[in-house]
Order: sequence, then C-alpha cells, then structure tokens
Amino acid sequence: MPTIASDTIIVYVFRRFGIISQYLMLRKGHSTANVRDWEPFLGDLAEGETAVAAAIREIREKLGLRVISLWALDGVHMNYDAATDRINLSPILAAEVDSEDAQSVTSGADSRWITFKQAMDLIAQPSMREEMNRVHPDVVNADDRGSRYRIPMP
Repeated sequence: MPTIASDTIIVYVFRRFGIISQYLMLRKGHSTANVRDWEPFLGDLAEGETAVAAAIREIREKLGLRVISLWALDGVHMNYDAATDRINLSPILAAEVDSEDAQSVTSGADSRWITFKQAMDLIAQPSMREEMNRVHPDVVNADDRGSRYRIPMP
C-alpha cells in the first residue's frame, strides 16, 4: 500500500511592476532534456511547521526574497511517485515577493521571471498548468487582489 505524505508545499511566486506580473519558474531537477521541464517553487516543511510558515521561510532561505502577501488556494497538489510508492499531497500557495528584492534573483539557466503566458508554455505537468490557471485570475489579476484566498501575514 502506498504511503501518503504531506511534507512539501508548492508556491507560485510572483512579483509586480505596476500592472505587469511575472512568475518565478525553476527548471525541474536542473534538466536540460526537456524545454518544458519548468515548475513553480517547491519547498519542504520542517517537523511541526505550518505550510504558511514554511513558504515564508523557504522563500527567504532558498531564494533570498521577502514575501509581502500570501494566498492559499483551495485544494492540494497530488502526485504519485512510483519509485517510492508514495502519494504526495502538497498545499498550493501563491506568494507575492518584494519587486526590489526580486531583482536579486536573475533569470538564468535554472530560473526565470516570466509572464503568465510564458509560464503556461514552459510548465510540463498538466496539474500545475491548471493550478497556474487558477492563481493568475483568482489571485494576481483579481479586482479584489484575491481577498478570498489571502492569508494574514504572521
């Protein structure tokens, strides 16, 4: 029987420049084999840590960015890892980062700041494209800036 785990988070990290929004996409496993091997930020939860605390900590530690707003989308990202016979359930979050700080994460071989349309072209996993299709209109471009999903910052 597969084990079920929930020790990771998926965070759609974005920055704003006026009306322009850009998403941070990372190359999956540093692979160059597939042009569409890109995904949003994936983070690990420490023992006893909430998904919100993990998102803020992981983005700060791994990317050096400051989260200024955070949203939790309905549902979880699910995937099955046949190699470990494990079902992974990951909370889906969106995080706006400070645009000034975000300039320190430059686009390169393993990371890119890109538009929604470019992200949809680069994300290989259909479930992640579906999530991106929810994040963009419901959070980033929502008239009320996604107040339905907004999480108070700790």
